[in-house]
Amino acid sequence: MKHLVKKATLAAALSVILPTTAMAEIVITEYVEGGGQNKAVEISNLGSAAIDMGAGAYKLAMFSNGDTTEHPTRKIELTGTLAAGASYVIYNASAAAQFQFPAQGATSDVTFFNGNDALVLTKGGTVIDSFGQVGNDPGTETGWTDANDSNFATSERTLRRLVSVTTGDAIVDDAFPGTSNQWQVFGTDVADGLGCSGVDACGPDSGGGGGVEIPDPIENYVLITEYIEGGGNNKALEISNIGSDDIDLFTEGYALIRYSNGFSTPSGTLNLFGLLPAGASVVVYNGGADDEFKRPAPQGIESVATWFNGDDAMVLTKGGVAVDSIGRVGQDPGSAWTDDNDSNFSTKDKTIRRMTGVTVGDHIVNNVYPGDVNEWLTFDKNTFDGLGCMGEEACTGDAPLPTVGAGGGVITGACTGCWEISKVAENSLFDDTAYYADVFDVTAAERGDKVSELIAQNHVQLAYGQVWSVLTFSDEDPANSDNVIEIYTGNSIAKNMNGSGDNNGNPDSWNREHVWSKSHGFPDRSQMAYTDAHHLRPADWSMNSTRSNLDFDNGGEPIEESPINFKDGDSFEPRADVKGDIARMMFYMDSRYSGASEDNTPDLVLIDEVGVGSDTVDGVATFGKLCTLWEWHLGDPVDEMEIQRNQVVYEYQGNRNPFIDNPEWVYDIFSWDCREHTEPVIVIEGPSVVGEGDSVSISAAGSFDPDGEAISFHWRQVSNAMISFEFDAETLTFTSPNVSSDTPIKFELTVTDGEFEVTETFSVVVEANDSSSGAGSFAWLTLLLLPLVATRRRKAINA
Repeated sequence: MKHLVKKATLAAALSVILPTTAMAEIVITEYVEGGGQNKAVEISNLGSAAIDMGAGAYKLAMFSNGDTTEHPTRKIELTGTLAAGASYVIYNASAAAQFQFPAQGATSDVTFFNGNDALVLTKGGTVIDSFGQVGNDPGTETGWTDANDSNFATSERTLRRLVSVTTGDAIVDDAFPGTSNQWQVFGTDVADGLGCSGVDACGPDSGGGGGVEIPDPIENYVLITEYIEGGGNNKALEISNIGSDDIDLFTEGYALIRYSNGFSTPSGTLNLFGLLPAGASVVVYNGGADDEFKRPAPQGIESVATWFNGDDAMVLTKGGVAVDSIGRVGQDPGSAWTDDNDSNFSTKDKTIRRMTGVTVGDHIVNNVYPGDVNEWLTFDKNTFDGLGCMGEEACTGDAPLPTVGAGGGVITGACTGCWEISKVAENSLFDDTAYYADVFDVTAAERGDKVSELIAQNHVQLAYGQVWSVLTFSDEDPANSDNVIEIYTGNSIAKNMNGSGDNNGNPDSWNREHVWSKSHGFPDRSQMAYTDAHHLRPADWSMNSTRSNLDFDNGGEPIEESPINFKDGDSFEPRADVKGDIARMMFYMDSRYSGASEDNTPDLVLIDEVGVGSDTVDGVATFGKLCTLWEWHLGDPVDEMEIQRNQVVYEYQGNRNPFIDNPEWVYDIFSWDCREHTEPVIVIEGPSVVGEGDSVSISAAGSFDPDGEAISFHWRQVSNAMISFEFDAETLTFTSPNVSSDTPIKFELTVTDGEFEVTETFSVVVEANDSSSGAGSFAWLTLLLLPLVATRRRKAINA
């Protein structure tokens, strides 16, 4: 359930500054705060087995200048398999070469620290190690110091963890370095210990273990074969099939990802589509480029992924795995990457073409670029005569061309200024059971997460000009194929009366209404949500302006232009026939956008308020009113028009609105803040009487939550002589003690579903050996009780 997930996300961030502990083999083993940008952090696996850092959800976070907020200043999610005894180096992309470990680490802006910034290492949201003191700013001149070691400082020093330290410092706000200093001090810009744990310099016998295992390239026959960074918007990439078989780019899961200005998180993603025959090339181009750099569909794909400059890295992936790249992810080279051995080579103001003999892509995206062996030929700025055919020479016009892939043909909507667009999927082949398999196979509490993951997959980012074409099909008037239906007025209007060309500014034309107003989180066309057709609808130009960016709610005065809609100072109520449509679009937007970097869109969250404003705060953009939308969803069920829209958008965008296909999921994911909830029911089974030395098990496995929520358990002993006991979730176990007389032992169980806490007690009598009370007799007790204590905690983000 997304609202719980979002709260959990905040809770995980808060846990970074709480004194929690967890057993973990990975700890921080070296810290370098040198001159300029010579910054690095080394973490090491001190255990005996390899660790998958991604699967363990390991993260390194930085808290700047005494900051104690729940949101780290910067953070990096660690990935890769760290071998036993191996070390991983997180380094600044602008550091000197001796501090950079591209084959054994990653660049990250988490290294933008000075001596007064704290670092925290977490595993699955739980702190396992820290450096410095969160919440304390010691100043930058020396950073943290040690009264017992005048040489110790965290500014302009290299610090290495003593070999005797095997457990991290999980108390992030305690004094640093504390009464027992765990660090050995070295001078400024000392780098010879990076890459291996211990206090000595690394060498052949240092036991580094090779660092993170670099995966072998996966089978792949698609490469980036040309890159153009020309004048103005003359930007393009050529991607070619060097194999012998046809490749359907969309079906195979190919995507092009942009990493801007040295960042390690994506700033733009394009899911590729089309059928690429052997030897054919597809051209991804900038919509503002000169015509010579564009290609008609299906060979050409216009995309904001080409909004690059010479210092932006480009990565080609297949099924989420990198198969080729240009530039170096995590490094900002200034204006461009260059080659010391070729003064003409540059990724700025040049065209470069892949040499013919290259058959394996550069899948190590953070290695030095262009490397010791440069695979590229350089041509002058704005050279375009080789674009559209792989190879080193200019195109001759006889190269094979891409064709339509799994989706279908290239079309242009019957409207003014409509762009060409290709299908990326075919609705007639859609299989609901297969598409939603991962969502069907989870509990109601887990469904929100699975829905969000699913609808982010295969989402092709549309150009804003292509949205015109999509809307002419998705919102076509069933009674007149030359018209579309306007969402607020309900009027049927000619497709060619869209607000483009001569119609631009005409108050009686129709335009592209962002149902989730773009000012609430995504004002830029490069952001994924801006052109998401699942929430874009034809709307009367002046009615669109009247609605503005108001929240949705009941009430207000009738709007003169269309009295079936209502408006007041902070909300808008649309006509009855589309209330459910709007609700399900808003539920889609909340689920689809969770702040993922590749979407370049904040975390969109529905709240049960209006008039909060459109500002994005801490990466979250809100919209209201949740419970009104829930009511609208119930009162206006899915109709044929919505089904038509969902099918059309799927064909051209690649993903679906799950709340149209499966409207019952709204209950599981969004209704929690809008309906009365039921407390968990406690069911305890166990012996009422035991003998001395018996192994006793008490189980609450039959406990349940009537709303289907996941529940958690906590046991404690509340009376009589304290004994040693253990519990694993719903089961408590202990060995009964020796007693001089029959002795009751009382336990208390607290069950929570994240909103209610329910507490109940359970007693067991330990019978003394000389007692005549029937030692060893068992009476199974079942408690189906209303809670004695229940505390309500709101789950909504605005609670």
